[in-house]
Amino acid sequence: MIGISQDDLAQASGVAKATIATFESGKRTPYERTLRDIRSALEQAGVQLLATGDVARGEGVVLATPKAPAASQASMDASADDVRSQAADAADRAMDGMDASQAEKTSRRKRLTDAPDGTKNAVKNDRANDEGSE
Repeated sequence: MIGISQDDLAQASGVAKATIATFESGKRTPYERTLRDIRSALEQAGVQLLATGDVARGEGVVLATPKAPAASQASMDASADDVRSQAADAADRAMDGMDASQAEKTSRRKRLTDAPDGTKNAVKNDRANDEGSE
């Protein structure tokens, strides 16, 4: 999983390589202190050992994933602005050649890009208006 050798594990845990080999082969059962040392070394290498009944991730061994840093409000605002800008460009392309006045196009573009909570309603209303005018 992490590519750690018996030599590496022995050095990191302070447990003899021969002892680790006998644990792996099932010829010997480790003492509690030895298990703690090995576990500590594995966790330092990024392994996360899961307890029985750990239903959030299942039982067994997984490679721990670092937590992503929380996004700042400024970062989220910048991302939202970028999305709105892309939506505005897409709306302009979609309405290019449309039989509507510039004021109508501007109004539709504004509703699609400036009203994040009402976007679906704005699209639905525009479609209804288009169907009614055909």
